[in-house]
Amino acid sequence: LPPYSDGEHIDALLRFDSEDPYCVVVASFPDAGAATRYVSAFPDVRLGMLSDGGVYRVYCATAQTCSEAYALKELLGHSRAWVCMMN
Repeated sequence: LPPYSDGEHIDALLRFDSEDPYCVVVASFPDAGAATRYVSAFPDVRLGMLSDGGVYRVYCATAQTCSEAYALKELLGHSRAWVCMMN
């Protein structure tokens, strides 16, 4: 997870809109408690959480298209992050 090399510049490029269909996931957990603890460990980083079928995913950005999500993933430098549909 971040810090990023140029946090202010990257923050200006990030989307964080719950209406977007895609997100850049940085972690996945089997329960809400573990996901919440992960989010709490990074108080200076904007993170969101979504659940789907008992899996809790933590994301750091959203996007309107799949290609935008992959571009954000590359921009953020998260080699282990992946793109996921929000709904």
